Formats: sequence, C-alpha cells, structure tokens
Amino acid sequence: MSRPLLLIDIDGVLRPTLFAPGRGYEIYYLNGRKVYLSEAVGAEVSALASDFELVWATGWEDRANKLIAPLLGLPTLPVIHFN
Repeated sequence: MSRPLLLIDIDGVLRPTLFAPGRGYEIYYLNGRKVYLSEAVGAEVSALASDFELVWATGWEDRANKLIAPLLGLPTLPVIHFN
C-alpha cells in the first residue's frame, strides 16, 4: 500500500509571512523577497516522510526544490504545477 500524499505549501506554512519569527529562523533573500526559514521546520517535515509521500504544492513550483529545499535540508520532492 502506498503512503498518503502530504502536500506542502511554503508561504504562510513553512515560511512565516505575517510576522518576523523568533529564534531558529534565518533571513534569506530569494527572488527579491525577504524569506525567513528554519532548519528545525525542515527537520520536522523530513520526519513526516516515513508516513507520507512529500509533494510540493506551492506557487514556488520547481523553485521550491532549487531554492527552498536545500535551505531546509529537504531532498528534491515531486512538484504539483499550477498551469
């Protein structure tokens, strides 16, 4: 039996957008945007891979693998494209 999909968004989910987060978040400038990311959040998402198939479902699309995944310590994941 295959694992259920876990669709992962970035903005507002992995990347806080309404406030400057506390400790554990680093500031990055990606595609002209100020982006707060946390390796600890990446580790929490990675831990879910044993129970779920992780899939990017974000407006970042392929850029999620190129720009976000390495900063969070995540592997390359399948991407849902919103065409």
